[in-house]
Amino acid sequence: MDIAGLRVGHAPFLAPGGRGTVRLTRLGPARWWHVRPGRLVTPYQGRSAAGTAVIPEVHSQHG
Repeated sequence: MDIAGLRVGHAPFLAPGGRGTVRLTRLGPARWWHVRPGRLVTPYQGRSAAGTAVIPEVHSQHG
């Protein structure tokens, strides 16, 4: 399981079906080596898919 915190940018929340910019904070960085710009990911809330996202950029936590 690849766990991350999620924060919506420029709004207090993201409505169902809405679009916006979010920031993922890796909570287990060793499991995130495969994440690259352009990759499609599916975030989950519990067992339900909560949406889809395309990774626009990746920043190192160490630099």
